[in-house]
Amino acid sequence: LLAMTRFYTLAALPLVVTAVSMLYLWTLQAREEAGGLSVVLGGVVAVAVVVWGAALFRLLSEMRAFKGFPTRQGLAQTLRYGWPMIPGFAVGYLSNWGDHLLIKWFFSNREVGLFQAAYQTIIVVLGLATPLTNLLLPRLIDQSVQEPAIGRRYVTRIFPTLMSFWGFMCLPLVALLPDVFGFVFGSAFSDARPIVAALSVAVHFPVRYLVDAV
Repeated sequence: LLAMTRFYTLAALPLVVTAVSMLYLWTLQAREEAGGLSVVLGGVVAVAVVVWGAALFRLLSEMRAFKGFPTRQGLAQTLRYGWPMIPGFAVGYLSNWGDHLLIKWFFSNREVGLFQAAYQTIIVVLGLATPLTNLLLPRLIDQSVQEPAIGRRYVTRIFPTLMSFWGFMCLPLVALLPDVFGFVFGSAFSDARPIVAALSVAVHFPVRYLVDAV
């Protein structure tokens, strides 16, 4: 969807998943038939799978991906081009959940919950850099056909400028973030405010969202 610049669809799908998931949870609560953790998580996961799966099926149908099979040369070229994504996703998964597992190993569920609230807050702030990737990726794809060295020029020229701009712009946000976190989450999560302050260091370096464009 990014490569095809279909930003409205890309923005609408997560909203649909969230809205349907909230409706499902509200229905369980209203009927007082939660049915345990498996029912709650199973329904939420099923909503995401159905919505994103239907969108993927429709997109592949529009691209006529189901007519014919790719050649061996095409598969080899795809694997050669995309294999770095596999270790990249693995490292991303470990970085997202490894800290939670370590905290659970040394502490308790309470500390995991405090860290998760602070961590998700930082993820939301880091997500503000996502539009940069959304705008740059289609142009990089188009220009890479005519200029194979565009990726190197992006890293050496455009990327440092974007990082400097982001660093200055997010300073007020980072300064106010612990107070905003305390106001939103209340006194029950007051012990998580120092965690928010510590994780705020990562807000200055949203490398993941900017490097994804390469």
